[in-house]
Amino acid sequence: MTPSKQQWLSRHINRSFVVRENGLFDCLSDEDREQFRIIPTENVSDHAYNPTSLRLIAELGAAGGMVLDCGAGSRTFTADNLVQVEIAAYSNIDVLAVNQSLPFQDECFDAVISMDVLEHVTDPFAAAREIARVLKPGGVLYIDLPFLQHEHGYPHHYFNATRMGLRQLFVGLLDVQKHVVPNAGHPVNTLRDMLNTFIGGLPKNRRDEFKGMTVAEILDLEPQEFRRTGLGALISEDVIWKMAHTTQAMLSKPGAEARFRW
Repeated sequence: MTPSKQQWLSRHINRSFVVRENGLFDCLSDEDREQFRIIPTENVSDHAYNPTSLRLIAELGAAGGMVLDCGAGSRTFTADNLVQVEIAAYSNIDVLAVNQSLPFQDECFDAVISMDVLEHVTDPFAAAREIARVLKPGGVLYIDLPFLQHEHGYPHHYFNATRMGLRQLFVGLLDVQKHVVPNAGHPVNTLRDMLNTFIGGLPKNRRDEFKGMTVAEILDLEPQEFRRTGLGALISEDVIWKMAHTTQAMLSKPGAEARFRW
C-alpha cells in the first residue's frame, strides 16, 4: 500500500482500527466477527477485474476519484485510488471490514464495485444502505449479483437475487442507470454450472452414465422415479443442498416448548 493511500484511509476511516505490519487497516472487532459470522475459510475468491471495472478505476483515478471494491477477494491488481475491502487478509487487501458496517465516512467514494458479493452477506439490505452512504452524490455502484447459481461459500452463501430483487435492494437509495445480463450471466452458463455441479455429486464410476444422456432423455425423466431408483438416488447430500429447487423448514418461537414437532 502506498503512503498516499494510507494517509487517505487514516483521514476517512471513522472508527477504531489497528494497522498491521503490512499496512493493512484492521477494522474488524470481536463483536463484528461474532455478529456477522466471520470464520476462517480456505475458500478464496480470486476473479480478475473485468474491462468495465478497470476502465472505471482508471478514469476516476485520472480525475482524482476514489473507488471502493467492497468484497474484493484475492486480486493481483491494485491502484492508488482503489480501496480493497475484505473479511480475509489477502495480500492485496487494504481494509478488513464487513459490507453491512463499512468503516468509512459518509460520501467519501466516487464509485463502489461489488462483484458477486452481496449473496455472501448476512443482510444485503444493510450492505446496500452502507454502499449508498459512502458514495458521493453522483457516485456510481457497479454491481454483479447472482440469480441462478448453486449454493457456494466464501465462506457462506445466503441470498441470490432476481433482477427485481437487485433493484429492490437500492430503492430510495440509488437510481438504476443500466441493468443488463452480462456474457458471464448467459443462461448457457446456468446450464453448465448446474450440470457440472450435479455430475460432481454423483459417484465417480457413474458420472459418465449421466454425461451420456441426451437432453431429451433428461427432460423426459419422471422426477419421483429418478429420485427413487435412478442416478438421482445416488447424488450426494452436499450437492442436494447446493442445488435444491426449493427447501422447507419449520421454526419455533423461543420461550416455551414447541407446540408441534415435524
